[in-house]
Amino acid sequence: MEAMAKVTMPVMVVFLSLFQGGRVDSFGIPEFLEFGECAPVKPQENLNFERYSGIWFNIEMVPNEYVNILSCAMANYTWEGDLMVVEERGLSDAGMKMRQFSSMYPTEGQPGVLTVNAEGVPSAPYVVVDTDYEHYSCVHSCLAMMGFRAAFSWVFSRHPTLDPAMLQLCHDRLNEWNVDTSTMVPMTQGKECPYTNKLDSLLAYTQRVQSKAKAREMAQYKGKASTTAGDMQTLTDPRREEEVKGEQTEARQQEQPQWDVREVTQSTQEQVLQDRRTDAQHAAEEEEAALSGCDGRSRREVGLLVPLLAVGLILMASSTPLT
Repeated sequence: MEAMAKVTMPVMVVFLSLFQGGRVDSFGIPEFLEFGECAPVKPQENLNFERYSGIWFNIEMVPNEYVNILSCAMANYTWEGDLMVVEERGLSDAGMKMRQFSSMYPTEGQPGVLTVNAEGVPSAPYVVVDTDYEHYSCVHSCLAMMGFRAAFSWVFSRHPTLDPAMLQLCHDRLNEWNVDTSTMVPMTQGKECPYTNKLDSLLAYTQRVQSKAKAREMAQYKGKASTTAGDMQTLTDPRREEEVKGEQTEARQQEQPQWDVREVTQSTQEQVLQDRRTDAQHAAEEEEAALSGCDGRSRREVGLLVPLLAVGLILMASSTPLT
């Protein structure tokens, strides 16, 4: 037992040092720290970080002695393409206004999971277990080290209040992953909070963010659906495949320099006439050679050249030069 205590105590000190940024004042064990591993919680599939942006109000959470904002907590999430910037506001235990900043970035190898980067605390996962983007969000975070874990859960809402059915839905979703929700406590929200006088503008802001994000999501979905449908039709319909090839050929032709049609036509006609004259000349030369050197040849072989010469002369006589 004594040997175990010698090993356990340094481990606890290290773990607490990580959570307090080196601010360990005693060996008191916080309530959130317990033995065990983190639950294998997975994020909601196809989570859209842009649609997740906007104002979220803290409705319930697991108590944490090291959280400074204890009431009226609300946070503005802003997705910047590859990073989520978070600004949290609320009141301290003494009723003083507080503001905290943090950032979250996508976790490599874990789609849909964000990693929190905040001053004074170690990096921690931010897992959105379930959300409809417009009303509620169920979030879980857990860190494990040397047989100990620190697990936290939150229920967020787009409004300072949340339908009890949606609150229960979050509890059910978390319980499905063996996350204990019995330790969660409500966050004070309401008329006494600093945001009350500007609540309408905050809600309107979130609606604008949501509308823009939803429009972009729909546009991307339609673009992918159109591309997929076109690919499938090309694979299953030979006629469509020929049409696609024709469209691609036409597109390539349109990319080529556009010459004057009359110039091309005139050049082509002149080339045809030149070819005809050359052919006739060759025929005449061959005829002359055949007649002059017909020794040893039959008159039948020489006679075959006569019709060819006649045809060439007829073509020259019947063709009219084009200008």
